[in-house]
Parts: sequence; C-alpha cells; structure tokens
Amino acid sequence: MKKYNINHTMYIQITEKGWQHLRNTVGEDYIKHCIDTEHYRKKIDGETWYKLQCHQVFDLLPAQNGMSPLFNTNVMFDDSEFDGFDDSCPLSEAHPCYKDGHNMYLITEIDNGRSKFGEHKCSRCGYTEPFQFDYN
Repeated sequence: MKKYNINHTMYIQITEKGWQHLRNTVGEDYIKHCIDTEHYRKKIDGETWYKLQCHQVFDLLPAQNGMSPLFNTNVMFDDSEFDGFDDSCPLSEAHPCYKDGHNMYLITEIDNGRSKFGEHKCSRCGYTEPFQFDYN
C-alpha cells in the first residue's frame, strides 16, 4: 500500500452530467480558468483528461448514492505523485524559487461563490504565496 496526499493531483474524465453540474455550481468562468485550460487538460491515448487536486475533484464533483457518476470512475495518477509533490501549481518566472526548479502546492483554499482565494507553498523552501481568482 502507498500513502497518497489528497493535495496531490489525479487525472479524470468529466462526464456530460459532470460538465452540467459544474456549469450549475461554479459557472463557465471557473471552468474556463480553473479546469478547462491548457495546463490542466491532457490528451492520453486520444482521450481528454483533466488534472485536478484530489480534494478539488471530491468537492466539485461529489459522488452520492443513487446518482450517476460525474466523472469516469477510472482515474489516473502520475507515477511521480507517489514520490513527493508534483507541479500542480507551476511557478512563474518572477517567483523567487523558479530558477531552482521548485514547485508549489495548495495549502488552503476558500471559495465563497464570488471568488476563490488561498495560499500556495513551495515544496522545498517553504515560501508561501497568496492567490485570489474573482469570478465575474
């Protein structure tokens, strides 16, 4: 058995019911900026997969008894996910740790329906950085 931190990412395929659920709950702007972007979308064997943090999948696409799944129940993990933190929050070139090849991971995230904000932390040096995304 391996321990897996739900701050790490997984790849999922969102069903049509899942897309409808997302449109109803978080809206098109969130989908456009936080899910369906080039960074999070990946083609694997000709199929489209989305890279999201596990806890984000559980929050955004809940599974409930008697409800059709909102994402394909087959999911994928990068092998590197089991070795430590991944690149789910890539650094900008302006970030102090960029030249050292460090990666960021999510510490906290709060979504109040109008905006999403929280804090990322560098996986190696501990540098923290706040973020905020305002829905329109």
